[in-house]
Amino acid sequence: MKTWNVFLTALVALVMPSLAFGGAVFTYHGRILDADDKPLEATRVVFKIRIYSPNPGKCLMYEETREVSMVNSNGIFVIPIGDGAGTRTAADPGISMETVFSNNTSLTLSRGTYPLFTCNSGGHSYTPQMLDQRQLQVSFDDQTAAGEQILPLTDVGFVPLAVNAYDAQNIGGTPATSVVRVSGGAASTLSPADFTELTKLLNGTTTQYAKAGQINGASVPALSNGQVLGWTGGTWAPVSAITSESDPTVRAFAKSNLPTCTANQFLQNDGSGALVCVTAAGGGSGTVTSVTAGTGLLNSSSPGNPITATGTLAVDVGTGANNIVQMGGDAKLPAVDGSKLTNVVASAFSSSASINTSGSITSPQMNTRNLYIENVTPNRVTVQAPASFTDYTWILPNTQGSSGQILGMSATSGQLEWKTLSASGVTSVTADAPLTVDSSTPAAPKVSLPKATAAVDGYLDNADFAIFNAKQPAGNYITTLQGDVASSNFASGTVDVEISKIKGVPVSVTPSFTGQVLRFASGNLVPSFVSMLDLRSNVTGAQALSASCGANKTLTFNSATDSLACENISITKAQISDLGTIGSLAAKSSVDLAADVSGVLPIANGGTGTNSVGPNLIFAGPSSGGSAAPSFRALTAADLPATASYWSSATGGINYSLGNVGIANANPMAILDILNGTTNTAGDNVYEMSITGPTRNPASSSTANFTIQSNEAAAKDKGGSISFAGRYFSGSTGRQTFSGIFGAKENVTDVDTAGYMAFSTNAAAGGMGERMRISSTGNVGIGLTNPGAKLDVAGAVAISGTTVIDANGYPKLKVVTEEDDCTSIGVGAIAVDSNGNILSCQP
Repeated sequence: MKTWNVFLTALVALVMPSLAFGGAVFTYHGRILDADDKPLEATRVVFKIRIYSPNPGKCLMYEETREVSMVNSNGIFVIPIGDGAGTRTAADPGISMETVFSNNTSLTLSRGTYPLFTCNSGGHSYTPQMLDQRQLQVSFDDQTAAGEQILPLTDVGFVPLAVNAYDAQNIGGTPATSVVRVSGGAASTLSPADFTELTKLLNGTTTQYAKAGQINGASVPALSNGQVLGWTGGTWAPVSAITSESDPTVRAFAKSNLPTCTANQFLQNDGSGALVCVTAAGGGSGTVTSVTAGTGLLNSSSPGNPITATGTLAVDVGTGANNIVQMGGDAKLPAVDGSKLTNVVASAFSSSASINTSGSITSPQMNTRNLYIENVTPNRVTVQAPASFTDYTWILPNTQGSSGQILGMSATSGQLEWKTLSASGVTSVTADAPLTVDSSTPAAPKVSLPKATAAVDGYLDNADFAIFNAKQPAGNYITTLQGDVASSNFASGTVDVEISKIKGVPVSVTPSFTGQVLRFASGNLVPSFVSMLDLRSNVTGAQALSASCGANKTLTFNSATDSLACENISITKAQISDLGTIGSLAAKSSVDLAADVSGVLPIANGGTGTNSVGPNLIFAGPSSGGSAAPSFRALTAADLPATASYWSSATGGINYSLGNVGIANANPMAILDILNGTTNTAGDNVYEMSITGPTRNPASSSTANFTIQSNEAAAKDKGGSISFAGRYFSGSTGRQTFSGIFGAKENVTDVDTAGYMAFSTNAAAGGMGERMRISSTGNVGIGLTNPGAKLDVAGAVAISGTTVIDANGYPKLKVVTEEDDCTSIGVGAIAVDSNGNILSCQP
């Protein structure tokens, strides 16, 4: 049977947005070669495409076949799936492509809806979860003896399912075209109160704005030329402007034009109510021979007599008859008999004036919005008119009511009268929702407020209120935490708090193993295990353990320096006691255990309790963790630390050797050595990290040997980067970044995967900056971020050579001397000599 090798780019087509919507169609790309790298170019190749739900159910959701001619295809095929050109098979359950890739949790696929819907687990129902992926399986048959060849299952990533772009065009099932949006800039989120006011504005019940064609809630009528609006007490009405004065209280002279007077004239009433110009006697000059003081004035030098030659007019100050009341030195009027005040009108007082009196104020009419009645405390009773109402009059009864009576409107006179309640009590009660009335006992109806339900308004009990209070919208409770913490999830009622800093120092990673502590390193707190090297002297500050102990050495503590030191192991005979049967050895200056000791030393005396030990045993306490005496026994899983299973010399495990860590590599040659497949035995060593694996070309596949990616929300200029750094001055370990490579999204368009690569270097004065960019279309820009050609340079270009050759091998540009001509330059070239002259040699 002939075997074909299939090289697929289907993952690129699926994971990246080539699943673009066009009636829910996506493409599957690949190339088929045989074992000798010869492409499949059969006349009739039948492809079968199946889409399954994820394991363990693995329900068949879609199946179609498609016949493709691959003549002169070089083995390359492109299959559009779901465009209707293929044939849905008899096993296909008939689910639309939009539904196949939808993870809407309200969607349930069952055999009742789709009779052919089956799953490998034996069931016939599948409810997608929010992050469910799909599995794609493709087979092909080139109609030869090789038969159908089935390709392995391919996982389809759940986030960028291009078919799920259908869901991206909807919000909660509502088309995006039916949702109000802001066309540009930023807009703040609508609060519940904002949304309520917007709804009122749309249905015409808002109180914040006046409706078109209304003022203060009343409709504005159409006006003719020259008319103005007039308020009739409840509506607006057209009013014609006044063309003549008809008010009888306006004097006649004010209704006619005043005469124009000349110099030294003044206006005078002619006796008939009209004003006329009158010339002062004497032609405007002369001497007044007598001035008589009128009421309120007096001759200060001779009261009661006129001024004939000299004298002073003064105000007749006092509080008696014909006197003028004047402010005293305390800026107050003297006391005046109130009975003498007449014709005092409201306009004579300021709006904030008040009258304090212990007597009575009598007035036939008093206009005020608020009426305050106070006692000596003072406590206040306020009578206030509503803000908006139609005029009405309360006429009080002319007698005082008796005990138990109430004021009510007379049905006949239209004024208030004293009413006595019926002895039978209330006979009819009505109530608006959410209040309810139980009228089963007519003489004593019961008004109740029920508990709120999903269908009925009412009150909230303690439990319901606690649930409601936990779901209050953001803004009614704490929505952020200040300081060295990160917080989120406020909207759900449960605040998630993450400690991101301690005393301003960032915590870079969460500890992942039991026993780790946070260690300060390079400006961050990072999780690590405490080692002997972490012990430091409290006296000198140096490491408490300065060297590794050799053979026959032991660690001793020096209290003076608060440190550990390596010293030879020694013991004197005076220090040997209570040795039981070998106590006689205390007389010896040294003990040879091989020659001087025989028998078995009990465990209680520090011995092993046995004189022989089998292979592969350890001397330890019981594996169950009890407090019994130790013994020689086999090693169990309980004896190993929790992380021991990560270290294994088996193929595919994590291996440790001579300070190096190997992943799937039992003999790591670098500090971190990652192997996928067969290792290389030649080539230069890489000290810090080495990755060995098969060729993975990002130009034709979504995979690579090494990937650096960001996990931020999709946006322009978001992606992965590599920086190259080192120490930048002698005598210091200070780090500086010298250059970097950055690959990021090129635009703000969602689902558009166009990306660019930027190269940055560090200028001595200007710092890091982008110097060169390769756009998504392959254009290279030097000094530009939007190159418009295959090579787009901002600035001068220097060519150190003499010739630039085009794609056909012809010289296109030469730098020559003044003596060169077209014979030496060559036909078809353009030359620039040392003086800047341009020479073009045409064929």
